[in-house]
Amino acid sequence: MKLDVNVNSDVWIYGSGTFAETIIVQLEDLGFVISGVIDHMNLGKQINSTKNSYMVKSLSEVNLAIECQIVLAVCNLHGDLNSISRLIGPDIQITSPVEIFQMFSEIGIDSQNYWLSTDFDLFSRSHLELQSFKEILGDDQSRELFDGILNYRKYGQIIDLPCPRPLREQYLAKDYSTPPKDLRIIDLGACQGENLEDFLTAGHSFIDGFLFEPDARNLKVLKEHLKSLNLTSLKCHPLGAWNETTTLKFQASGNPAAALSGVGDISVNVVALDDFIPENYSPNFVKMDIEGAEMEALEGMTNIIENHRPHLAISVYHKPSDLWIIGNFLHHRFPGFYNFYLRMYGQQTFDTILYAVPLART
Repeated sequence: MKLDVNVNSDVWIYGSGTFAETIIVQLEDLGFVISGVIDHMNLGKQINSTKNSYMVKSLSEVNLAIECQIVLAVCNLHGDLNSISRLIGPDIQITSPVEIFQMFSEIGIDSQNYWLSTDFDLFSRSHLELQSFKEILGDDQSRELFDGILNYRKYGQIIDLPCPRPLREQYLAKDYSTPPKDLRIIDLGACQGENLEDFLTAGHSFIDGFLFEPDARNLKVLKEHLKSLNLTSLKCHPLGAWNETTTLKFQASGNPAAALSGVGDISVNVVALDDFIPENYSPNFVKMDIEGAEMEALEGMTNIIENHRPHLAISVYHKPSDLWIIGNFLHHRFPGFYNFYLRMYGQQTFDTILYAVPLART
């Protein structure tokens, strides 16, 4: 249920991260009175807005009136809104992150947090593209997941949220013959190598590969991680991937959120993979999680795809339209190359992966 815009009292915030802090400021600016902040973590944390200060409390520490409203200001891959809603109970009015953004959209506030955007007209504008993408998906599970993701993103009903698969299975689609057992990998956004053990545990080996990570702090940990796993055939490069070879601004963070950004604090070199990867190198698997630069990276590696047809595992949750435009691009640019499948590994449609599995050459 949307937040009642006529009510400016007894509104509670559930969440204690940066997203919650942003929502608090925006609601206060609109005249809402925030009664308090609750969460199941960060208890005792002090959250300061421009107008007030709040201490994070647990549900058991507060007395919620039946007529109060709780805004779920949680928007990340670990935020299980169904479980949180059950903890709160059925009698309290709950407003989801999508419903808050719907209200912002209706009153002219422009905002975006990864896939979550106030541009709700996007879905009607993209009707044909949405239909085209659904038609290329290779199984019922993918199509049902696509419908579930769209329903939640459009309407914000928590009951519509698809259930994610285990995060440790990300990039390892057990339903299909992907990725290959012996990997010649290009890893874009290798971060700190969090997935390496998952590949090894699942029975894959690394023949060789190129690992790209432009964040210096992540790169340092990644190199140490490779050494500890004795994966000396994998070579690290302090570069980002793009549709041309140039220099861009980058927001370093030392964690998976590091990303190319127009307001970044440092400059990094980015490359078109077609320019960088040796012509005699034949990758069989490309994994990418590069915080919204996936489309540009694909545009910069069309020769690699054309010549080698590697398996692809692509994050499609960073930008709202990534969910469908990336698959449509690959389908139309490389007709007859791939079957496409969609799987989700994070809460709230985060960590959604598009698998492009090569078809046999004819």
